[in-house]
Amino acid sequence: KPSNNEMQYADHIEKAPGEEITLHDRSYGITSDPLTQFACIFSALIHDVDHPGVSNSRFSEECPDLADRFNKRSVAEQNSLKQ
Repeated sequence: KPSNNEMQYADHIEKAPGEEITLHDRSYGITSDPLTQFACIFSALIHDVDHPGVSNSRFSEECPDLADRFNKRSVAEQNSLKQ
């Protein structure tokens, strides 16, 4: 018996009667495309480069020079992108 989530998701995919919903359907094809898989992993890795692992407000307190440089907005994220 499918769960509620499976039933809700199944409502959004047009399939012929009796045809199963596969992992490919649930993942928008990411599981079938190695280049897309690589892009997802690579982007996740570079997103966290030089990220201190603290909130932006705490990071701004600890590094006021960077906070001023980025106008105290998304300091950790902008710092990892700008370097």
